[in-house]
Amino acid sequence: MEKCQNDFMGLIDHKVENNEAFDIFECFQYLTLDTISETAFGIELNSAKTAGKVANPLLDSLREYFAGML
Repeated sequence: MEKCQNDFMGLIDHKVENNEAFDIFECFQYLTLDTISETAFGIELNSAKTAGKVANPLLDSLREYFAGML
Protein backbone atom coordinates (compact mmCIF):
# COMPACT_ATOMS: atom_id res chain seq x y z
CA MET A 1 0.00 0.00 0.00
CA GLU A 2 2.91 2.33 0.67
CA LYS A 3 4.09 1.94 -2.95
CA CYS A 4 0.61 2.85 -4.20
CA GLN A 5 0.56 5.93 -1.96
CA ASN A 6 4.00 6.97 -3.20
CA ASP A 7 2.87 6.60 -6.82
CA PHE A 8 -0.24 8.66 -6.02
CA MET A 9 1.82 11.41 -4.39
CA GLY A 10 4.20 11.33 -7.37
CA LEU A 11 1.24 11.95 -9.68
CA ILE A 12 0.02 14.86 -7.54
CA ASP A 13 3.53 16.33 -7.28
CA HIS A 14 3.96 16.11 -11.05
CA LYS A 15 0.66 17.93 -11.64
CA VAL A 16 1.52 20.66 -9.13
CA GLU A 17 5.09 21.14 -10.38
CA ASN A 18 3.82 21.57 -13.95
CA ASN A 19 0.98 23.84 -12.80
CA GLU A 20 -1.57 21.48 -14.38
CA ALA A 21 -5.24 21.51 -13.47
CA PHE A 22 -6.41 18.06 -12.38
CA ASP A 23 -9.42 16.22 -11.03
CA ILE A 24 -8.56 14.95 -7.54
CA PHE A 25 -11.41 12.42 -7.72
CA GLU A 26 -9.80 10.82 -10.77
CA CYS A 27 -6.44 10.70 -8.98
CA PHE A 28 -8.05 8.93 -6.01
CA GLN A 29 -9.60 6.43 -8.44
CA TYR A 30 -6.08 5.53 -9.59
CA LEU A 31 -4.96 5.14 -5.98
CA THR A 32 -7.95 2.97 -5.12
CA LEU A 33 -7.59 0.74 -8.17
CA ASP A 34 -3.85 0.28 -7.63
CA THR A 35 -4.26 -0.48 -3.93
CA ILE A 36 -7.04 -3.03 -4.42
CA SER A 37 -5.38 -4.75 -7.38
CA GLU A 38 -2.02 -5.08 -5.61
CA THR A 39 -3.24 -6.08 -2.15
CA ALA A 40 -6.14 -8.34 -3.13
CA PHE A 41 -4.92 -9.84 -6.39
CA GLY A 42 -1.16 -9.26 -6.48
CA ILE A 43 -1.47 -7.42 -9.80
CA GLU A 44 0.65 -4.31 -10.30
CA LEU A 45 -1.31 -1.93 -12.56
CA ASN A 46 0.61 1.32 -11.96
CA SER A 47 -2.47 3.38 -12.83
CA ALA A 48 -1.14 6.48 -11.08
CA LYS A 49 2.21 6.26 -12.88
CA THR A 50 0.63 5.86 -16.31
CA ALA A 51 -2.26 8.30 -15.80
CA GLY A 52 -3.04 10.04 -19.07
CA LYS A 53 -0.24 8.22 -20.91
CA VAL A 54 -1.72 4.75 -21.34
CA ALA A 55 -5.36 3.73 -21.69
CA ASN A 56 -6.68 1.88 -18.65
CA PRO A 57 -9.46 -0.43 -19.91
CA LEU A 58 -10.09 -1.88 -16.44
CA LEU A 59 -10.70 1.53 -14.92
CA ASP A 60 -12.85 2.55 -17.90
CA SER A 61 -14.97 -0.60 -17.50
CA LEU A 62 -15.38 -0.05 -13.76
CA ARG A 63 -16.42 3.57 -14.30
CA GLU A 64 -19.00 2.47 -16.87
CA TYR A 65 -20.31 -0.28 -14.58
CA PHE A 66 -20.72 1.97 -11.56
CA ALA A 67 -22.20 4.81 -13.62
CA GLY A 68 -24.92 2.39 -14.69
CA MET A 69 -25.75 1.68 -11.05
CA LEU A 70 -26.61 5.30 -10.26
